[in-house]
Amino acid sequence: MLPNIAIRCSCTLSLLKRFNRVGLSVKMMSSEAVQRKSTKISEYLTLNQYHPNVTARGTTPTVLFLPWITATSKSAQRFEDLYGQRGFNVVTVWSKMKLFVWPKTCFPVANAVIDYLRSEVDGGIVVHAMSIGAYVYAMTLLAAAKDEARHSYLKEHIKGNVFDSIVYGGTRFMAVGMSKLVSDKVFIEKLMTFGLLSFLRLTKTHTEDILNASIEAFKNNHYLPSALLMYTTIDPMSDEKMVEEMGKSWQQSGVHVHIKQWTDSGHAELFRSHSEDYVAAVDGYLEVIKPTLGNSLSSKL
Repeated sequence: MLPNIAIRCSCTLSLLKRFNRVGLSVKMMSSEAVQRKSTKISEYLTLNQYHPNVTARGTTPTVLFLPWITATSKSAQRFEDLYGQRGFNVVTVWSKMKLFVWPKTCFPVANAVIDYLRSEVDGGIVVHAMSIGAYVYAMTLLAAAKDEARHSYLKEHIKGNVFDSIVYGGTRFMAVGMSKLVSDKVFIEKLMTFGLLSFLRLTKTHTEDILNASIEAFKNNHYLPSALLMYTTIDPMSDEKMVEEMGKSWQQSGVHVHIKQWTDSGHAELFRSHSEDYVAAVDGYLEVIKPTLGNSLSSKL
């Protein structure tokens, strides 16, 4: 293990050893042919059904993947295929700027996500939320809290959570993160951040208050049997200390939290910068939660 990577897990020593042993190598991943059928469900939803000839659409474990806002189909596929090779189907939820700028527009999307899962997925669900995608997931938590049927479904079906480079630390970090993801020009970033923060203050009850409520919903997640929390200490879009405090808070409440930290990766670049370690972390976590998914995953494929 590289010396600049710290791993802290709320598990026993034997579990840590297993966590480090399991996993496919990146070489194996790249050489394995992946058959998938992608179906656009709506403007925001895409179903990626892997090994469609041997996996059932409804009962196969599903990953709810919420990528960063500027993710393309090509860049997202690397993450989708990671799970597809392990026996999952993947439902990808795409983000747009308006969902953040005017949070009320995110509620119909969040409800549609839950309703699609309720109608199509009977198996276990693993959430993989990245960057601003974690905000969309947080809004999904808020939406579920308002409806008992949706709440019950998520409570029963979500078996694991993978959080990667989440934008966390308050509305300022969210505004900065959104600006940096949209433009890499410093002047435009600063201008956009200033504009977003000014807009949030002027429309507080319609925007900032809801965004803060989503942060609280994420922190007090009711669908958190366990979590893999991955981040970098040099991420300008996330408060490292607040992320660590949230992980500790989850641990203190009885949640098994696996923490993987890097010190040399950019925002949402953990997979690209540390492919082998990233895959090993995901595989180790999936190995831990596999008994709750009711499926032998990749061993059946």
